[in-house]
Parts: sequence; structure tokens; C-alpha cells
Amino acid sequence: MDALLLSLFLCLIIDGLGGQSLHAHHLLHHHGYSGASKAGIALALALYAGLAAAAGFYISTLITPEARSLFFALALGLSAAGLLIPPKAATSTEDSPSGGGFVASMVAMLFGGIGGNAQFVIAGIAAARADPWMAGLGGWLGSIAACLVLGGMLAGHRDMIGVKAARISGAIFLLAVAFFAAMAALRLV
Repeated sequence: MDALLLSLFLCLIIDGLGGQSLHAHHLLHHHGYSGASKAGIALALALYAGLAAAAGFYISTLITPEARSLFFALALGLSAAGLLIPPKAATSTEDSPSGGGFVASMVAMLFGGIGGNAQFVIAGIAAARADPWMAGLGGWLGSIAACLVLGGMLAGHRDMIGVKAARISGAIFLLAVAFFAAMAALRLV
């Protein structure tokens, strides 16, 4: 259960303040906020979370418990660095198919979100906790909340000082957790 809550909370922070929620908002705006486009985005996020959890579990079978904790710390550190880089102002949706289609939204979300930081964190949690089902489910729920709820609320306010301060605060929080996870893995704490 701790893997579920940890991945839900971290993916909510990373995707909510990062570029993934902005990308989802632009897709929903382009496809008309239909239920089919929301379902397509949710399925794309489920595929990402499932693949990341499976990869993390596979990695956990290959490395020692201390290395798993270091892998988790590395994922958090890189996600913190990703929050310090401002997201793109707008995601181009001109090449994506028009209409509110399920498949159009899913494919656009899949190709637009490749290399997201939340997927790396899901893999890190699945590796550190050796619980891919809960890590994947929590990451998926956190990403859905970030992309379908927070994305619309923050879309027009990405340049405001409060949102920039939240991104910096989120990055500092992730760096602090990464530092303590790495120190625990190295048995220095």
C-alpha cells in the first residue's frame, strides 16, 4: 500500500507541475473536452504506468536492495531537475487528427508524453518496493488527477510567480527525498 500512496503523491506533483498536464490540457482543448478524448488520455497514462512498473519490477530482480534505493533516488533527482526546466509554452496539436476521438487523443498523448519524469519515478518505486501493481496503479491515478484536473486549472497560469514558486518548491522537496533515499541506501543515515 505504501507503493500506491507514494507513487500517487509523487506523480501528482511531477505531472501536475510538469509539462505532461499542460500537454493533456492542450489535447483536451483541441479535441473538445469530450469523454472519449479523456478516456484516450487515461488509457495512454495507464499504458505508461504499466510499462514503467513492469520495467521497474524487472530491474528489481537484477540488482541489490541498496541499488534499488539508489535507482529510486536517481529517479527523484532527475524528476526534480525536470521541474526546474519550464515546460513548453504550447504543445502543437496541428498535426493530430481533429475531432474528439478516443484513438486520436490516446495516440497524441502517447507520442507527446514519451520520456516523462513520472514514468521514471514509477519504475523507481516499483524497483525499490518490489510491488509493481501498487506502484503502477498509484502512478496512474496520480497522473490522471494531474493531467485531467490540475492541467486545466494551471494551463493559463504557467507563467505566474506562484506556479514558478510551486515548481521550485516541488523540485526542492523531490531533491530532499532523493538525498535521504540515497543516504539510506549508502547507509550514511
